[in-house]
Amino acid sequence: MTTRIWCIALLTGCVSDRPLRTVPVRLEAHTAAPHLALDTVEISLLSVHLNGPAATSVRFVPLLGPVRTAHAHPGHGATGATVGEWLGPWTGDLLDGPHTLGQASVYAGDIATGQVTMGTDTRVQLVGTVTPDHSATPLDIELDLTIDHTGTTLPLVVTVPEEATTGVLEVSVDLDTALSFVDWSTADTDGDGRFTHLDSAFADSLTFGITNSQTWALALETP
Repeated sequence: MTTRIWCIALLTGCVSDRPLRTVPVRLEAHTAAPHLALDTVEISLLSVHLNGPAATSVRFVPLLGPVRTAHAHPGHGATGATVGEWLGPWTGDLLDGPHTLGQASVYAGDIATGQVTMGTDTRVQLVGTVTPDHSATPLDIELDLTIDHTGTTLPLVVTVPEEATTGVLEVSVDLDTALSFVDWSTADTDGDGRFTHLDSAFADSLTFGITNSQTWALALETP
């Protein structure tokens, strides 16, 4: 593992004496739609970032420690200081979950929002059967995202306690919402009786749905 020097933004005021906590990150997918029978839902994630309240100002303190190659660093965004992060990448089948992605480093204190980031070299694969109109249709699609997809700001209004036990950061994916943007009546654009990456309308709708903020949710489950 490579040792790198990196900077983490600390909230001004009393943050310098707040502890830095390690919080497990868990990913789980949900689906309840009766017309979907999914066999594989493979996805890749790059990072999860947690932000403090928007009014927070920051100062930067260099830290020396082993970190994985970062796609982003703690800093200051439009929603406030980045006070915690998990860095991937991670790839796996959501249907085998829930998955423990690893550990996030999070400063104790208030969290207001978060982002889940997908991006280049990110793969999305769905295999299964869709029955939108009482006729079962095979679904087999693999998407390679060509641009970074940083999710729209997700609400996460919690306070990380200063005691050692902080709980689990839950990342949830609603597959029903991701596929709700697909118009199944027109999705088979090449008319071959299957939904694949060759069906441009289906591929575009799935890309929009899987990267849409309505599909994702964050929660801190405390003991």
